[in-house]
Amino acid sequence: MLKLYLVRHGQTYWNANGMLQGHCNSNLTEEGIRQAKLLSERLKDVKFEVIYSSDLGRAIETAEILKGERIQEIIVEKDLKEMGFGKVQGVYKEEFEKAYPVQYKNLWNFPHNYDPSEFGGETFEEVEKRAAGIIEDIIEKHSEGNVLVVSHGLCLKLIFKFIWDHSLEQFWSDPTPKNTSLSIVSIEKGKMEIELFGDISHLDRVADSYI
Repeated sequence: MLKLYLVRHGQTYWNANGMLQGHCNSNLTEEGIRQAKLLSERLKDVKFEVIYSSDLGRAIETAEILKGERIQEIIVEKDLKEMGFGKVQGVYKEEFEKAYPVQYKNLWNFPHNYDPSEFGGETFEEVEKRAAGIIEDIIEKHSEGNVLVVSHGLCLKLIFKFIWDHSLEQFWSDPTPKNTSLSIVSIEKGKMEIELFGDISHLDRVADSYI
């Protein structure tokens, strides 16, 4: 049996300030580092065959913390990166809403109507295609064992949409993985089963050495 450990990166400065990151990067905050260290402690006894990460800095930074003393290298995959927002990457959400009010509303409410072509962003369909594709590639390469995958909120959400086979219309009705949340998907004989989704119980732990 193969188990995918799917993790969202730790909190970043742009997360904390309500800015769209997309393909741009913002480093982990002290809280984000603490979150990743707590998850690393939770996973310390799990043997990973391989570690995959998005090519964006915040994901790689998280993956490095989760790797700990393990000898595996981190395999960087660009198709695990976050949805791209083109010209509105790196701006406050309010600025995006002011510049493109219709598409801002569609993004958060009507994803099936979202058309980011005027500002050079990615569609939900485009992100789902690449994200589901890399997950299928990982499954094809690894038939058993544990595989760690570090990615992003919307990218992970679209991976789960693919697994659940949900419609894009109900996308925002499904839960969104929080920072350093852990989800586990088991794959056996081609069947995928979600054993754990978006769990952040490690963040409730008191760990003075991480503060």
